[in-house]
Amino acid sequence: IELTPALADASRTFKPERRAAARQTAFAVPRGGPFDPAAVSFDEGAMLIQRGSEEVGRARLAYDEENLYLAAMLIDDTPMTNRGSGAVEAFKTGDSVNLFVAEGEFSPADLAGTRVLMSRVGGRDVSVVYQPRGEGEPYTFVSPVRQVTFGLVREEPGVTWTMAPRGPTYVVSATIPWRVLGGEPAAGKTLRGDVGLLFADSTGGKTTRRVHWVDTHTNVINDTPDESEFFPARWGTFELQP
Repeated sequence: IELTPALADASRTFKPERRAAARQTAFAVPRGGPFDPAAVSFDEGAMLIQRGSEEVGRARLAYDEENLYLAAMLIDDTPMTNRGSGAVEAFKTGDSVNLFVAEGEFSPADLAGTRVLMSRVGGRDVSVVYQPRGEGEPYTFVSPVRQVTFGLVREEPGVTWTMAPRGPTYVVSATIPWRVLGGEPAAGKTLRGDVGLLFADSTGGKTTRRVHWVDTHTNVINDTPDESEFFPARWGTFELQP
């Protein structure tokens, strides 16, 4: 090929095309025990959690007959800062790690499944369970324009978690009993699921970013009912391995 002046000019202005990697929406959950937050690896195979092209964290899951185990790494040098006054609406007031699980098929409008929120509020570690279709402990989330009532919202002492700072990141390792999630594990079972990372502002008193592994309808940060709701049709899948 003859290098003409036109080709030389084109070579100087050429910019390689950047193609986004295919979005991961399925995670194979291996059998295993709880994660050590100081040692767990988030290399190849971890869930990549991004806002646009910006990576904000990663996550892994494992399971056994009793529990589902979560490890989440957040790129944030102010670990678990949440200055809220109450656990139930801690998703409004700062950092938290959130796991979403549901079993079955759902239409886009179905408000269903289970959310488990983990945060540090008022100097104590809290775990809150939200089930729109649950029973026994209803709670209504209210804003000036609307409200939504969940059938069950409560703190759940059966969910335990620990945290370890790791450089400019921190890692949360959680143990969530299957009884809390309302299902039983079985090799080959596929669940709807997602992982959500919430980030505080510089004061630690307000949530300014909600970023999920799969669900992209997470931009609202100024309407409590909208921030409380979750829809399994928007999630990915968790595939329990033998």
